[in-house]
Amino acid sequence: MNYAFESDYAGPPRRRLYLWRDEEIPPGAPVNTVRGWGFAVSEFDSEGLEYPVFDTWEETLSEILRYPPIYGPGSIWRRSDTGEAVDISAL
Repeated sequence: MNYAFESDYAGPPRRRLYLWRDEEIPPGAPVNTVRGWGFAVSEFDSEGLEYPVFDTWEETLSEILRYPPIYGPGSIWRRSDTGEAVDISAL
């Protein structure tokens, strides 16, 4: 299953939030290799150009879920590949 999600926040400022899970750890990877979650935020200027604002990585989804309310409170999340709405707290 694809664990990549996006959310648009109307703002102001207008933002796009990204949330994704790392790929599976490949066979032969170093023993201390861990899998986790990434979160990133971009803002749009008056011309519609997107600029990065913040990104981070955490080992667990519960840790990463503390960031979306700060950057896009109340945002609706969608699967990046299908556009299907999803409740990220239920993952």
